[in-house]
Amino acid sequence: MKRMSCRICGYKQELFRQHKVITDELARIWQLKPRERAGFDRRESSECEKCGCSLRSRAIAEAIIMSYPDSQSKLFTDWVEWAGKKGLTIAEINYCGQLHEYLAQNPKTVTSQYRERTIRARIANRLKGIKSEDITKLSYPSKSFDLVLHSEVLEHVEDTAKALAECRRILKPGGICLFTVPLITNRKTKGKANSEPSYHGSGEADNLVYWEFGGDLLKKYRLKVAWADPANYLWVLKLVK
Repeated sequence: MKRMSCRICGYKQELFRQHKVITDELARIWQLKPRERAGFDRRESSECEKCGCSLRSRAIAEAIIMSYPDSQSKLFTDWVEWAGKKGLTIAEINYCGQLHEYLAQNPKTVTSQYRERTIRARIANRLKGIKSEDITKLSYPSKSFDLVLHSEVLEHVEDTAKALAECRRILKPGGICLFTVPLITNRKTKGKANSEPSYHGSGEADNLVYWEFGGDLLKKYRLKVAWADPANYLWVLKLVK
């Protein structure tokens, strides 16, 4: 069997680890077909044996590398080193999964979290300099970042337009915002305000879903696709300044 390399750390392995992520309850409420559920399970797992990065994390890394061809990076670890030398300013709005550990190695990465569930986590973030930020009203100055990143955030935000406007506001001229959301392109976006509530993660109340996004999201907000894996329902979207 041909061995595959992790785009982030370079570790070669025969298979990425896969497991079930989508709960029966979420699959029912989201009305996922079996192939859709299997695709989302792969999207959220398919983990590297060494660094633990999921398929979604690797997709974001791939989109970042492709967005900066001058870096000539083969691995995301190479890109992080290049970004540090270039002095790239990065806003990571909520942890981008396992990619956070690599983004944090860049001296000019600023990471924020909307809220933490425990007092211990809040104190730990404060000690690390990680601020609590609301993506719809960020405290960052305008035109202050080369790259803005967030992953699986917008579906939990009531005002999508305001969140994207804030991301655009804090970008420098020529800057890029890359992000992922759960997206089924052959559906239309559905608001969850007047329907049965659903939650991501393990069902915590602060993971309430406001939107089930469909393919109309791209046209409505003038988004581009930076990287795509349709079989696994994985699109990295790009918001340009």
